[in-house]
Formats: sequence, structure tokens, C-alpha cells
Amino acid sequence: MQRVDRQGARSNPVYSTDELIKIIETSIFDLVEHSSFQLESPPLPNIQYRCLDYSHPLANIIGAAQLDADNVEWVIESITTYFSTHRRAFSWRVGPYSSPHDLGIRLLQHGFQAGPEIKGMMFPLDQAIAKSPDTFFIRPTGESDIE
Repeated sequence: MQRVDRQGARSNPVYSTDELIKIIETSIFDLVEHSSFQLESPPLPNIQYRCLDYSHPLANIIGAAQLDADNVEWVIESITTYFSTHRRAFSWRVGPYSSPHDLGIRLLQHGFQAGPEIKGMMFPLDQAIAKSPDTFFIRPTGESDIE
């Protein structure tokens, strides 16, 4: 994504670290247009979700929760009841944008199991090309790289 100034020149947008974390953590929910099954409405406020038309923890995801100590237990119980009632497997993603800070521990206490951590690096492509040794091949990735 680029910005265009009044003279038509393109410039890179400037995001804070917090904005980037939020974008990364919430963009996984942008796939809902690929689903024929949708939740009637978000089951609860201050969460994001994706629910596709089959039962799989990668299809049905809760995340980017912005909960507080007063409602976190109720929300966890409500979400698990909702998906149990609809007979759908689901997963709950927890990241730096999620709150409260102990949400992962609370989910474990409710019977969730920790899955693999997703780790990555961020480096401007122009710097990566200029500084990378010949032993690395740097290129944009595509859908065929998912496997």
C-alpha cells in the first residue's frame, strides 16, 4: 500500500509498531468473503472472528480480543458454548494486540491447548537486497509458497 501526495508522487505509509501489530494480528479475519456460512452476528463485542462453512480450527478463528478482567471469563465461556452448539471446531489466536495480557493462560485454564507459535521477521525489501549475502535468495512470495 502506498500513499499519493498532491503532486502524484508515491510514498510509503508510515505506521507505528502498534499499528503494524494490530494489522498483522487482525488481517487473518479478512477471509470471510470466501465463506458461505457466516455467524449470524459477532457473538460478542471486542473480538474478531472468522467462521467458514466447515468444522476446522483453521477455518473458524477467534482473535484480536480486547477484553478486560470483568468480562474475560464470561466471553471465553460464551465463545466455547457458541461453537460447541454449532458443532464447529475453532481456534483462538492470542498475540500482542490481545488483552488482557494473561488471556493465553486463561484459555489454557479453560481446556484450550497451545498450538505452534507463529514467528516472523520484518525487514524492508530494499535493505534486505542491499545487505543480503549471496547465500540468500530474496523474492516476493505467492500462494504456491504456502506449503
